[in-house]
Amino acid sequence: MDGTVNRRMVLGSLAAWGIGAAAAARAQQGSTMDRIRAQGVVRIGWAIYYPNVFRDPATNELAGVMIDYVALLGRALGVQVEWIEDNTATLIAGLQANKFDLTSPLGITPPRAAAATFPHPLLREGLALLAVRSRIGERSGWDSYDKPGTKISVTLGSNSDLHVTRLFTQAEIVRVRSESESLAQVLTGRVDAKAIGRSALQFLLKQRSEIAEVPGSQFQATPMSPALRKGDTEFAAWLDDFAAGARRDGSLLAIMAKYGLDDSFIWPTALPA
Repeated sequence: MDGTVNRRMVLGSLAAWGIGAAAAARAQQGSTMDRIRAQGVVRIGWAIYYPNVFRDPATNELAGVMIDYVALLGRALGVQVEWIEDNTATLIAGLQANKFDLTSPLGITPPRAAAATFPHPLLREGLALLAVRSRIGERSGWDSYDKPGTKISVTLGSNSDLHVTRLFTQAEIVRVRSESESLAQVLTGRVDAKAIGRSALQFLLKQRSEIAEVPGSQFQATPMSPALRKGDTEFAAWLDDFAAGARRDGSLLAIMAKYGLDDSFIWPTALPA
């Protein structure tokens, strides 16, 4: 198997985005905050998304913006943090099944908002195309890749998957299970480009000289936030207050800067005006 996902898996992931209210209602018995404090642990579902959560190749330990941010969150709650690996396509389903209490940040889209509760946006993410520098040639703009015979890689169930599916009508969309698989497809020439969040793109450009952003290829911008089980408003309010403090004291910006990001990737306010 080369990691490419078939149509049945695509339909399954889309279903996971938009259904499951009954499962969420069953899982949401009692207060998540009470359970976290009683058990002394907050469980975070995650999938690789540079630079939010990834494995440091030198140590194989988890690293990234959200690893550092959630470490502060755990200290504020007075509990341990447990990271539970999943994949992008099934994070919402895992949340509904009570495998974890919140997820690493996801793009806030209508299907996800129908299936989960999101605090106020924490981050903002534009999307663009990444390609091997030597293969870009004269192409520019995302529409220059929306041509018959062109292949675009996306991670199944990701924000990029949702928007590429809507915008790209002629190119072949190749869906795989993880960000690392999607990047590998670009590097090995099996696809022409990868749709990617701009924070991840900025991070990867510093790691690999052979890749580049396709000029003028930005095609979407989306707010991002951890997802909670549907109706988990008490925990959402606590997370909003925590995020407001992290903005005020500069700790969120310091974490972003550690991974080469600036304040343009932070949603501008912690709470609606």
